[in-house]
Amino acid sequence: MLRRSRVLFLQLPTTVITTPAKMKPLRELVTQPVPLSFYDSLEKRIRPFTLTEGQDQVRWYSCGPTVYDASHMGHARNYVTTDILRRLIKDYFGYQVRYVQNVTDVDDKIIIKARHNLLFEQYKRRHASDWREQKHNIEAWWVAYRQKFLGHVDTEAGAWAANVPKARDVSSFPKDQMSIDTLTASAAILSGDSTPQDIDHYLDPLKDIIIFGIDTPDQVISNEDIFKSSKDLTTYWEQKFDEDMANLNVLKPDKVVRVTEFMQAIIDFVQNIIKNGFAYEANGSVYFNVAQFISSGHDYAKLKPSTMSASTDALLAEAEGSLSTQISHAKKSQRDFALWKASKSGEPYWQSPWGEGRPGWHIECSAMASCEFGSSMDIHSGGEDLTFPHHDNELAQSEAAHGCHEWVRYFLHTGHLHIHGMKMSKSLKNFITIEEVLTTGGMTSRTMRLLFLSGKWRGRVDYNDDLIKGVRTTEQKFSEYFVQFKALLNSSSSDSTVQDDSLQKSLQQCRDDVDAALANDFETPQMLGLLRDLLSEANKTLSSERPPIQTLREVTEYFTRLFEIVGIDAAEDGVGWQLEAQNESLLQEIQRVAEYRQQIREVAIKPLESSSRTTLDDIMTRFNDLTVLSPELLDFRTSLGTLLSSPTYTNQEIMTDLDNFRDYTLVNMGIALDDKKDSFILKSGNREELISKREQKLQEGREKAAKREETRRREVEQLERGKVPAQEMFRADAQYLRFDERGVPTHVRDADGQETAVSKSLSKKLAKEYGAQEKLNKKYNEWLLATQ
Repeated sequence: MLRRSRVLFLQLPTTVITTPAKMKPLRELVTQPVPLSFYDSLEKRIRPFTLTEGQDQVRWYSCGPTVYDASHMGHARNYVTTDILRRLIKDYFGYQVRYVQNVTDVDDKIIIKARHNLLFEQYKRRHASDWREQKHNIEAWWVAYRQKFLGHVDTEAGAWAANVPKARDVSSFPKDQMSIDTLTASAAILSGDSTPQDIDHYLDPLKDIIIFGIDTPDQVISNEDIFKSSKDLTTYWEQKFDEDMANLNVLKPDKVVRVTEFMQAIIDFVQNIIKNGFAYEANGSVYFNVAQFISSGHDYAKLKPSTMSASTDALLAEAEGSLSTQISHAKKSQRDFALWKASKSGEPYWQSPWGEGRPGWHIECSAMASCEFGSSMDIHSGGEDLTFPHHDNELAQSEAAHGCHEWVRYFLHTGHLHIHGMKMSKSLKNFITIEEVLTTGGMTSRTMRLLFLSGKWRGRVDYNDDLIKGVRTTEQKFSEYFVQFKALLNSSSSDSTVQDDSLQKSLQQCRDDVDAALANDFETPQMLGLLRDLLSEANKTLSSERPPIQTLREVTEYFTRLFEIVGIDAAEDGVGWQLEAQNESLLQEIQRVAEYRQQIREVAIKPLESSSRTTLDDIMTRFNDLTVLSPELLDFRTSLGTLLSSPTYTNQEIMTDLDNFRDYTLVNMGIALDDKKDSFILKSGNREELISKREQKLQEGREKAAKREETRRREVEQLERGKVPAQEMFRADAQYLRFDERGVPTHVRDADGQETAVSKSLSKKLAKEYGAQEKLNKKYNEWLLATQ
């Protein structure tokens, strides 16, 4: 009767770990929990977190998206990271959190994008019948675009593909690459040998160039049209943003606030600032009076005081919006910023005490956050690019409205995601969309979350192949552990009561160290490092003869719950995280075939006897009864069955068949099989990497075999020298004339041809050679006898 082998595999039937209905919070398992502290951008230091006296929840406002284009990986960096912090504060540190996030659906960028969409659709309708004849105009616009944005380049569209220029210094010319990409994409259409048959395929890739050519002041669009176009644009992109966040497993805000739904509240907020003496009206717009604010004893630019002395004209202009340049001349100071903007023709507007207009960017968040939380909140968050002027201006106008000096108690600013050394942004068009990454970029939401967990939440993350490879390695190791632990639970030979004191101690130390890391400014990179260390120890005990299932259960539960806290969902059975969608039936089929292979291997690894052959026949009979659908697995079974039906098969032939299944069939299917003493482990892997490892292993084997062959050749060569008996070795040499009874020369022919006795030194030398040959001859005869 064969002993059932313990098998560890990638995917098994659902195994549920039964746990108490109410588990202790993870922090209650820590020996001595550390109080939470984190970096506050206001005070520029890590400081203890406390709730406002009399409050029982964290009041948190987060700057949300400006919805006019696809969300990209830079947004993912901010929102996933903020989601991790929110989950940690709520689910690990145990605070009640009310989380409010805005949607900016009124903004100069939105208006410009809506206008461009309208102009482009009008252009396509106007030239629906003669669009092929527009090439000359578009080529002229292409040249004008190149001259404006890349004046140092004089390459024509027809020669552009062969002479694409390189972008200049990023810090001095950040938009060079965007301009190059636009010109490159459009040049490919303009210089093509054939014109596309479809207007959309021809004009859509040329949109940026066409817009550059047709967006002139004489192109009038009605307020009603721009309002509707803006609404359609923001509604569409807000829905796409929500879909992206759901795909990234980002928790929904407790409340979403939109600018268009708070217009009266914004107007009231502006009026209050005017009443308090910190704002003034000019030509239908309202501006915040920075000088008056400072002279009244308030601190301006709390987050970035250096901006008070540094040149910030570009930042200030960007914050005001590109449509505001014509109205900003009415400001008393360049540092004053718009609370309300008078709308021009072709721009959406709302009625106000100052005429038709729309809110400034900064006032929107101040008013909406104040509607939700009043004159004080605990946490305000956003990307680090919002510190100045947006958040600094938010603070100033909110303090001015509420008559306070602390509107926000803690400010959190997440770090940027960089690609090719530059911040990823819509304005530079150097972004990879979230949808692209998740659908065609080979990355899952879990991989992305692990990527951001591996970097400091407020630091820079460089999106590159090395970072992604490291994160995927970590992900793979944890996935393999989880599935191997599930397999262990399903093994009939496992003992669920076995514990390991050393692993138990390491688990407790990990709990304590992770708590200290998270409490010290949310050190998630350190947390991951500690978990990897614990994983290494767990893996060692997992493959031992008597795995400590009880302790491993606690380790697995800790991994599962901690990952779930930071936003990586647990598997349905509660063991580890959810594995990626795979062909489960195929994996289970591989497992069953591998189990029969293991049974055959345990017999074939020992000397074959008649009883062994009977056992193999029995195993093969049951193996043939197994339903197998995969052609690769069927081929293996057929080959093995053919071999075992031969009356003269050998152990070596069986083992070769089994090894080929491991090294070729499974590897080509992306599965690695690791043979143990009385069990095996199956793991999924990258097919190309597994093949590369196999070829490397085979090459090493060939090199070892070549070395063995060379050693053997030298040994045979040495043995062949012993073929001549010692008694005969000197007799064939004509210089020796007489010999003793052993055959050692006693007389030699001298230089004159005369016989002379060998010298004492030569006699000693010849005797030594005789002794050596005698030994070689003995070894030769022994070898000859053994090979006969």
